[in-house]
Amino acid sequence: MAKRIGEALIEKGVITPAQLETALKNQLILGGHLGTCLIELGFVSEEQLGQALTEALGVPHASPTLLRKIPESVIRALPKRLVAEYRAVPIGLKDNTLHVAMVDPKDLRALDILAFGSGYRVSPWIAPEVRIVEAMERHYDIPRTVRYIAVARSINRFAEESGETQPSASTPFGETYISGTSKDADLGNFDAEYGYGRSWVEIADELCGPDGTQAASAPAGRVPPGAQPQGTRPACSLADVSRRLCAADDKDEIARAILDYASCAMPRCLLFAVRNGEASVWSASGFAGAAGGAGAPRFPIHGSGIFDLLLGNEHYRGPLADDPRHESFYQALGAEPPAEIFLAPVHLNDRLVALLLGDGGPAGRVGGDTLDFLRLVRMLALSLSLLLLKKKIRDVESFSSSGRGVVAGAPGSPPRIAAAGGAPPGAKPPFRRG
Repeated sequence: MAKRIGEALIEKGVITPAQLETALKNQLILGGHLGTCLIELGFVSEEQLGQALTEALGVPHASPTLLRKIPESVIRALPKRLVAEYRAVPIGLKDNTLHVAMVDPKDLRALDILAFGSGYRVSPWIAPEVRIVEAMERHYDIPRTVRYIAVARSINRFAEESGETQPSASTPFGETYISGTSKDADLGNFDAEYGYGRSWVEIADELCGPDGTQAASAPAGRVPPGAQPQGTRPACSLADVSRRLCAADDKDEIARAILDYASCAMPRCLLFAVRNGEASVWSASGFAGAAGGAGAPRFPIHGSGIFDLLLGNEHYRGPLADDPRHESFYQALGAEPPAEIFLAPVHLNDRLVALLLGDGGPAGRVGGDTLDFLRLVRMLALSLSLLLLKKKIRDVESFSSSGRGVVAGAPGSPPRIAAAGGAPPGAKPPFRRG
């Protein structure tokens, strides 16, 4: 979809091919929709992007005004977990048809699940990603990241300065996608299980209990999460992976859980860590010469050939073209190029932090379900977030126990923080708000 939108903007003379290439490279590093990157870079206005989206995808455009003024009865028509999963916001309900603004209105599987989950026919509309996440926060309390807040402020300021008016919100509702029969409709529950779209305070309570202790221990006779009996192959289920990821206390435990699952369908798997525009081997399975560590080979994110397959794509699964850069890439890993690969980026806090690569070997094909691999990637991102949260909790405890922490006050009074240098109680703070 990203390439279609980019090509439409080039045909209209709004952007140049060089600008599209720059935006696609930014998209790989920062994640999100191509339109968000084009707006961030100043290559398009919101109005230009909205027109291009409508023309490229053939569905009506939901204006910011329409996304702001949504009746509560319409909001209740679509469960929060589905809104978070598919970045879809209901904007109208008429004649048993729910009109929904989406980032990707051509995702037939998403439309099927939205229809099943809401109990209505679904009519898809399009809106820029930045406006969708803004509406998700406004109506469902699903928080945006700083990046999307900054982009929204930027386009709002531009609209005010230029006098650009928003399209009327009275556009007639369009065609309807009739569904609700998908056998995969229960897959919409995935993010409800793993906490996507909720604060990590809520998730920490669920994982560890509100008092900071582990909520539940493994029943007698069972292997604790994250551990496997010697000589046995790990269970190839996302449920098993989730238990191990929740219990993981370092990045290597996370990597083992991810690769154990991926290797059930792909004989060779790699996790790359990304830093400063380079990818280095984090952990590997099935690659004899691709051990991680200080001596691991490094590959530029842009220009390596392999990672270019992700430009304009949320993931890539398919054959590996005959390209000298691909051969060089696999030579550095000490392996023969494969016939087919799966490649997906892992974004954390709007930044590319890792990549998952799997293949079927020189003559084999990639097995398994693509949707399960994408869930695995999302679980990886969430587990890294949780690992950071655990580190912050431990840092707070360490800070407190070092003697520089909370100073007890009088009963019923708020806690005071001891100032560096031993400022006496009652002393004025060094900074005062204006």
